[in-house]
Amino acid sequence: MTQIFVFKTTPRFSDTDAYGIVHHSNYYKILEEARINFAKSVLDLSMKNFDELGYQFPVIKSECNYKIPIFYEDNLRIEVKFSIEKAAKLNFFYKIYNDTTNQIHADAKTSHVFVEQDGKLCLIYPEWFISKLRLALDKQEYQFDYSKKGS
Repeated sequence: MTQIFVFKTTPRFSDTDAYGIVHHSNYYKILEEARINFAKSVLDLSMKNFDELGYQFPVIKSECNYKIPIFYEDNLRIEVKFSIEKAAKLNFFYKIYNDTTNQIHADAKTSHVFVEQDGKLCLIYPEWFISKLRLALDKQEYQFDYSKKGS
């Protein structure tokens, strides 16, 4: 059975404006936190691993569709999945829900590439990443979306 990775969090007071609403720029911090936890939990990778292996994993595109505001101390559930592109590019897809009411606050997407430390863009996936991905697929616990290959 497959499932989407779920990360839960609560906004900090410093994430909000004077009205107690999470500022739109802080949604990206929530997405990053969910993505990093996905990498740790599903792929057994940390950002430190990328550095040690001589790679960077920059965001090259991001978008977020805001539905309803997030307030300080809302219990959030972020659902994460990703697609694998042909040219060593990953797209992460997110849905941010209020875990209490099940209302959707936002849906978002970030696109990432692999870059060697000397700045060279990778056109194929590093072998260590393929190995981590195969291990995650063998567990068959998470949903990987292959439907958007080739962009």
